[in-house]
Amino acid sequence: ARVRASLFYSSANTANGGYIQWDSQEFHNLGGFITRESSNNTVKFNKDGLYRITCSAYMVGSTSNYLALYRDGAQYHLDYHGTNCGTSYGRPLITRLMEMKQNSYIQFYVSHNSSCSAGIENNSLQIEYIQPL
Repeated sequence: ARVRASLFYSSANTANGGYIQWDSQEFHNLGGFITRESSNNTVKFNKDGLYRITCSAYMVGSTSNYLALYRDGAQYHLDYHGTNCGTSYGRPLITRLMEMKQNSYIQFYVSHNSSCSAGIENNSLQIEYIQPL
């Protein structure tokens, strides 16, 4: 069977307390299964199915930071990474198998200690369609 997947990434830093904007597309053969909306920070699902959703972020030298997956406007999963100010890096990763219905949507929210962080960058989002529901 042909794999259906998309890979998006953000080319700019994401502000503290903001949703990641998936402004660049590296690979996309999901066709009309998904669409990016709301300044590219929302991925809407147009086809019911089981999807594997993987998001990775790169957080620069922050003592308290997290990556949160929101589903239909509510927090669904959180990955926390604490590092030392200015000396180390966190790379939170969220990977989930999710049953998505038509018109459901996901967003990824990032928060970090802005007093010592250079930002959150090099984020990537991979979405794979596994099977129909």
